[in-house]
Amino acid sequence: MKALLFILFLTNIWTFGIAQDTLTQKIKEAEISIKLPNNQWLLDEKIEKTGLVVYIFNRIAIIDSLGKNISPSISIVIESIDKNMDLVNFSILKRTKRPFEVEKVFNYETGLMNFKNAICYQGNYFDDESKHTIYVVHAIKNGKGIQIIFDATTSIFSKINDEFLVTLKSFSD
Repeated sequence: MKALLFILFLTNIWTFGIAQDTLTQKIKEAEISIKLPNNQWLLDEKIEKTGLVVYIFNRIAIIDSLGKNISPSISIVIESIDKNMDLVNFSILKRTKRPFEVEKVFNYETGLMNFKNAICYQGNYFDDESKHTIYVVHAIKNGKGIQIIFDATTSIFSKINDEFLVTLKSFSD
């Protein structure tokens, strides 16, 4: 009986350890890590171009009120930037290239995230089919500009927001 309990104990520790490792994603190019909210999220693609690296994590689809399969995403974009560029100018540059309607602005003082040299916007945009609600983080670390984009259609945002917040909170320096 003791042997069986010991095996069950080891199995639980091993399983927990594997789950922890698969949820924590090390982004070596930016020397950061994030924690995915649960095992419904998977690295879908890593794109490397000169001076740019993009990680795209997609969630297993959520069915919206119209019966459509919607796959929320978390994208991380890392690029080399001028060492003299500050966060304000980096954020202005990125927001000019990809405009969206800003509803709220956060930083580490709000408690939503722990990365000090970062700013986070909650906003929305429209694509060809629907309205999207997003969080967009702009950050700088060691000469790297970092963008993290949390994206879901507005129709499912209330279902996915807590998951987005887990990952956003895990982003720290």
